[in-house]
Amino acid sequence: MRSGRARDATQVVPAGAAVVTGLVNFVVAVVLGGGPPAPNLPGLPALPSLPTTSPPSLPAT
Repeated sequence: MRSGRARDATQVVPAGAAVVTGLVNFVVAVVLGGGPPAPNLPGLPALPSLPTTSPPSLPAT
């Protein structure tokens, strides 16, 4: 995005190639692996677990 807004053609091609490469890698991982690749986000806290209880039922009207 920055390279496009900066109107610097020398930066647009490598940025576009990186986006396309990342997209192709993701699609290949999904097709061959059966799902999206596991995230690699070191330093971030773990996500909280989802509640395991079912929500209260609504009263009959």
